Amino acid sequence: MKKLLLFLFFYLSISEAQVQAQNINESEKIIKRIIFNEEFIVQKRNNSRRKNYRESRYRSKYDDAKNYDDSDIIIYFLIGSIIVSIIILFYNQQKKKSPDSGPLLFKASIEGFIEKMKKIPDWYKIIQARGNGHAMMVNAGIKVDDYEYWANVHKEEYITKYNNGDLDVEGITLRIEKFSFIVSEFEKVIKKASELSLNITTEMANDYHAARASVLGAEKALEEMNDESEDKVEEIEEKQIKNKFCTNCGTSTLGNNKFCTSCGNKLM
Repeated sequence: MKKLLLFLFFYLSISEAQVQAQNINESEKIIKRIIFNEEFIVQKRNNSRRKNYRESRYRSKYDDAKNYDDSDIIIYFLIGSIIVSIIILFYNQQKKKSPDSGPLLFKASIEGFIEKMKKIPDWYKIIQARGNGHAMMVNAGIKVDDYEYWANVHKEEYITKYNNGDLDVEGITLRIEKFSFIVSEFEKVIKKASELSLNITTEMANDYHAARASVLGAEKALEEMNDESEDKVEEIEEKQIKNKFCTNCGTSTLGNNKFCTSCGNKLM
């Protein structure tokens, strides 16, 4: 009997413990559910707040963009363009002053000059020969840049050829054209050298002075040729007038009379 009572008591104790354990598990589940729901609610509220914050932020940006004045964009664009232009200008100036780029630019300028001279080799050889000849006269006290002296020397050469029939007005005009071209190409090289704070060679300087003197001498020769041509035309006209005679009576007729002063015949 005692054993039976002990067994029932033990059985009831175990059942009670199982019930208590089951109740504890149920309670834990309920508590977890409650906590999860609260966290979900809090998270949902936070998400809602973030959403409202983003919407208000986007709405603010939209309002700002809507009220933005297009003239501001133009002003900013102009300011940006000015800044870029200044930077480019500064860069180009620094590039010109660069010790490395200077000789290269000058070399390119000389190479361009040589290419131009290859198109008129005969005329350029004349200038080179004169440049050497002018330089040789420096010891005699005649400077290579004494344009008046050398121009007169070349003018006399042209006039002599003109009088001998070896040169005409067309030929001297061609010389002025070719020598002027050489001078202009020389001046491009000299200008580039000046911009880069460099100097041209002595030979190039002598050739440049010779080219300028040649142009001036040719211009002086052309002027004298034109004067002589006018004098020759007047002389021919005077001879024609003196040799004019009437075909009717044979009387010599002086002047520009249209009729013979002796017989009144119409003159040719």
